[in-house]
Amino acid sequence: MEKEQKIKVIRIIASIVLLMATYILAIPEEIHIGLCAIAYVIIGADIVYAALRNLCKGQFLGESFLMTIATVGAFVIGEYPEAVAVMMFYQIEGTFLRYSGGTKPGFDCGIDGYPSGLC
Repeated sequence: MEKEQKIKVIRIIASIVLLMATYILAIPEEIHIGLCAIAYVIIGADIVYAALRNLCKGQFLGESFLMTIATVGAFVIGEYPEAVAVMMFYQIEGTFLRYSGGTKPGFDCGIDGYPSGLC
């Protein structure tokens, strides 16, 4: 495993620990929100940065932008753990794909019987 992948795994574990702490410990709402915000920054800072960078380049509706919108929206409606969990699962998926050497699946228009109007 490369150094970058190890750092990502550590970030994932740290955010899991913080997220679990919000459920296990009997803490006030303010601390719950703070722990979720810290976990979100740990796990999602690079995705939010990529979304902003792509937005400045005029690339709307990229994967990182959509993930950022979804998780910020969860924060806005008060679903703090959900925002962290969504970003965490997104990072876990990306880590598994990079570790396995795979790529994200897409439409395969070469498959027999696939509706050609969708490609």
